[in-house]
Amino acid sequence: MKSSLLFQIKTIFSLLLIALNTSQFSVAAEEKPSVDIKHIQVGFDGLYKVGRWVPVVVDLTTDAPLELQLSVVSLSPDGNPTEVPSKVYSLPQKGAYQLYSLFKSGLLDSPLKIRLRDAKTQSVLREISYSPQSSLNKFTAIGLKQSVELWATIGSIPGFEPVPAGAAGEIDKNQSQFTTLV
Repeated sequence: MKSSLLFQIKTIFSLLLIALNTSQFSVAAEEKPSVDIKHIQVGFDGLYKVGRWVPVVVDLTTDAPLELQLSVVSLSPDGNPTEVPSKVYSLPQKGAYQLYSLFKSGLLDSPLKIRLRDAKTQSVLREISYSPQSSLNKFTAIGLKQSVELWATIGSIPGFEPVPAGAAGEIDKNQSQFTTLV
């Protein structure tokens, strides 16, 4: 009788400790600072050459000071995911910021993941994915063969028309030729 009462007390005490411990973790999880991504720019107006280093610029706002690291996950030529982290950005106060990083994709139809990590804990605060075949993409990223030339001009050139921003989804990615002015 005495041992069963002791067992019940130990069980109740253990359950109480588990409940208290779980509630502490949920409070800590709610204290993550808010990061709101306003705009993502991959390559040059959404175009980049496969096998070359590609710039990524992320415009964001925060509601608290924090240290962030931007990273891009893409596929290597062998199809393995490769994550390239940026330097650690120290955001001393709440406000709008712009983060910059580089990545190198190995495949034409490589999906991309852009991650914002807390630099101290390495936990992912935000992750945005791009898939070449999806209509739900939040940014444009079209991989081009290395033989494709990208030209940038200042002003307009007769005979060349820029590709409108909304036309990126209408591009036939199976064609080996692509012409645009960035």
